[in-house]
Amino acid sequence: MAYSGQDRTRRIASEIRKQLAELLQHEADDPAFQGVTLTAARVSRDLSCATIYFTLMGEHEQDAGKEVMQKLQHAAGYLRRQIARGMKIRTVPQLRFFYDESIERASKIENLIDRALHGNDFSG
Repeated sequence: MAYSGQDRTRRIASEIRKQLAELLQHEADDPAFQGVTLTAARVSRDLSCATIYFTLMGEHEQDAGKEVMQKLQHAAGYLRRQIARGMKIRTVPQLRFFYDESIERASKIENLIDRALHGNDFSG
């Protein structure tokens, strides 16, 4: 079973993502967290660090992702303690949050393709 370590880190990442989503949806007091959608979670091999990617749903200002990322980083200790209550592992990884721009980039590319197919102007 060469992949058992990878499977374990994937399961832990999935559980962390699930619990964080629940916490942000039901227990977060900050209204900035209302539009947060967790897109991915990755855990290091030694389980010391979990990298969480998120995006914002709906309309938002250009710098909103950075602001929410800072707020999530500020709340990381609290969120980690809450996750520790529900997980059966010795140590819950440190949480690091990053704004996931891939959905926005994909949308821009899709718009460019649509405009190219329909012969629209590319300026602006």
